[in-house]
Amino acid sequence: MLDKDTVTGLTLPTSVRVLLPHGHVEEMKLETYLAGVVATEIGASAPLEALKAQAVAARTYAVAARRHPEHEADVCTTAHCQKWKRVDPVVAPEVFRALSETWGMVALYDGKLIDAFFFEHCDGHTRNSEDMLMPTVEYLRGVACSCGFLTLKGHGVGMCKRGAIVMARRGASFQQILRHYYRGVVVIHTPREKAAPEPQPPAATVETPPARVQAAEPAPVQPPAPAVETPPAYKPPRRVRKAPEPPPARVQAAEPAQAERPKRTRRRTPRPAAPSAPPRAEAPPPAAPSVPPRAEPPPVVAPSAPPRAEPAPPAPRPIRRAPVAQKPVEEKPVEEKPVEEKPAEITIKAKPKRHRPARPSAGVGPGAAKMRGVIVGEVVKPAASPSGKPPRRVQIDHLPGARMIAGCLPEAGVTVLIEDPDGNKTVTVSGSAPHYGEGGFELLVGEDGRYLVTLDDQVVEVNMDGETVFIHAN
Repeated sequence: MLDKDTVTGLTLPTSVRVLLPHGHVEEMKLETYLAGVVATEIGASAPLEALKAQAVAARTYAVAARRHPEHEADVCTTAHCQKWKRVDPVVAPEVFRALSETWGMVALYDGKLIDAFFFEHCDGHTRNSEDMLMPTVEYLRGVACSCGFLTLKGHGVGMCKRGAIVMARRGASFQQILRHYYRGVVVIHTPREKAAPEPQPPAATVETPPARVQAAEPAPVQPPAPAVETPPAYKPPRRVRKAPEPPPARVQAAEPAQAERPKRTRRRTPRPAAPSAPPRAEAPPPAAPSVPPRAEPPPVVAPSAPPRAEPAPPAPRPIRRAPVAQKPVEEKPVEEKPVEEKPAEITIKAKPKRHRPARPSAGVGPGAAKMRGVIVGEVVKPAASPSGKPPRRVQIDHLPGARMIAGCLPEAGVTVLIEDPDGNKTVTVSGSAPHYGEGGFELLVGEDGRYLVTLDDQVVEVNMDGETVFIHAN
């Protein structure tokens, strides 16, 4: 590795020795190692200029560091040196672009490589090196930082990674970011050291015998051939093929028209009748003897009797039923119970009134929408709240990280209502996430889109796009 005190002829190494968690030391290419550091430390979704600033700081730290001589390693993969994990170029193309555009760049102060310390985020101001029990270093001075957090996470010396992201989103270049957090440094481009060629064994000299030179034999001389007159080439007469004549058409003799033959009709000849037999003579019946007719007696007429009268049907007999004795019904007095009058309970579910922010007005830059006196990404004086409470000054930052809505209020116990794009509402309270400060809060969300965050009765609109939205209100 390079000595920070030696700058003359400064060149960068091509590889670095990395101590892995299981104790194995792996020597890998410098840029391969830096890709894993940048993606793990600041995130592959950070702005390009923030990725470049992280790449220069990580390269400067790795080139100047010799943190594990007992293992014959330069750096490790934990927060002791620089966090590192393998990364695929397909997954993090912007990381490799940042490394390519800052190839060979390091930060120097007074001609020496700097200790490029960096940390997660500060509370609005970085620290001097001596404030954190380090030697006093001129370029490690405390500076103002607009990272959006109210608590310190890390040692606080050097570059605030969340602050670098905010500066990049506001248009700062990676050189401006580095010079802001490392006071008085310069960023230079250094060449890469060339790998020493492998020694080749000396070539053995082999004495070769002189080549035998054979005399060339003269070619035999052939006598010239006698001149022979060749007759002109015979050209056979061109044979003209005649087209075959078509065969004569066969003429068929017209057949004479056949006369229509009359239809034959069958004539049925009657069969000859069988000879009829002569009629047979029948004998006449014998004549009956004549008998005188018998006189029949006159019919006897009976005297007419008078019609017999049929008896009339008997009349139906009436059915007599015994009287049923009815029991007297005893009337029981009804006991009247006093009725307690209760007031009717009516539950009215009031539909919460959805606050709709005002439309963006002219003159607001891209990425900022004006809503009830609040502009996303900037600090403005909001409109007075309906309850008469003094309005809050709100600042919103979009930071890489988990998809969540977080923030910090001046005091704890303030109700924070968060409404997702589908209208579902979740309530949290300031002070539930004290690592952001006294009034810190956070809520993980499951989808991107437009969210409404109500702080007391002040509504703030945020647009979620796979990142952390931090709301700083005071």
